[in-house]
Amino acid sequence: MFILQKEHTSTDKKWILAIPNLQIEQIRSIKVSTEFETFTLHKDKETWYVQTEKDYYADNELIRKILTIFLQVQCTHDITNSPNEYGLQSPKISFNIEKGHTITIGDPTPTHEGNYIAVSGKQCRTKTNISGRIPTTSQDYRSTDLLFSSTSMIETIALNNNVIIEKNSGNWVQRSPLSVFLSHEKIDLWLDNVSNEKVVRFIDKRPKIMENRLIIQSRNAKNQFEWSDNETMANTYHMEGFVGSKNLVQLLNIDVELFYEPMLLPNTFHNKKISFAEHTNQHGETVKVDQKNSFWRLIQEPVFARVQETNITSNEELTLYFEDDTKLTFQCARKENKLLLSSPLEDIFILAPQDFLPSE
Repeated sequence: MFILQKEHTSTDKKWILAIPNLQIEQIRSIKVSTEFETFTLHKDKETWYVQTEKDYYADNELIRKILTIFLQVQCTHDITNSPNEYGLQSPKISFNIEKGHTITIGDPTPTHEGNYIAVSGKQCRTKTNISGRIPTTSQDYRSTDLLFSSTSMIETIALNNNVIIEKNSGNWVQRSPLSVFLSHEKIDLWLDNVSNEKVVRFIDKRPKIMENRLIIQSRNAKNQFEWSDNETMANTYHMEGFVGSKNLVQLLNIDVELFYEPMLLPNTFHNKKISFAEHTNQHGETVKVDQKNSFWRLIQEPVFARVQETNITSNEELTLYFEDDTKLTFQCARKENKLLLSSPLEDIFILAPQDFLPSE
């Protein structure tokens, strides 16, 4: 004769907190044991880490959610002392929380409404199923963030082509090879886009050959990205390698000219339409620039950026003629493979792309 044990419904028993008086703020260390590995989650100041062979940044929000589950889970002690029957003899995962609490998670109940668990050796069943919300590997607890500081705290960016840009008194400036004022809005948007990217997955070993490098430096953290032509990457804060998205590769391959401000004409000329232009080269030869010239489009849609440059020798001119019979003449000089224009307002601009005017 078989006796079927009835699983009590939520109204049969009085439910109590599995771990009363547990406070998240007091917990700074958790030892996690699974059937495959043992690792530690530990907190330093306000940051959680996953410790296996070494420390990795942990997903702070995930750990807080799990601790909240433990704080709020309700259980009842209406089951017999049969750990083998409930999956508690060889559990898939167990948490040893400081302050003397051990939580072992066993099988779900027959209806899958709850779980069998053991709290510091005392077996019980939970009111709700928690096993599906608890990650079971050390990699699951690692942070997939790419930046480990606020984008507002970032002060230096070394691009892949060795161009350095820095934040000075709240303004972004390219420092080498020319001192160029950059668009704060464009850089902030780029940093936000990088920050919103996540690690797709971690890989066991850091790739040996990484052709590209970009560094994002904040006041308290240095993120050095290295990557090959595919999506295999490394970051100083992830230590080992990881796979990123194709979009991340495109973001890291940024050219500084994309941060330039679109500026050329003084405000009083912004609404005027250019009829044609004339370029006078260093030999005094003047060439008319109109729709027939390949760089006419660049005059119509210029991308310039203001630079801190005063010591240039002008040996070329660019004159813009407008439909209202007015004109504007720029003194031109080439420096560091760039073309510099000095406007009548004595502003200096660096021009991109480099082939705006014919070569010398």
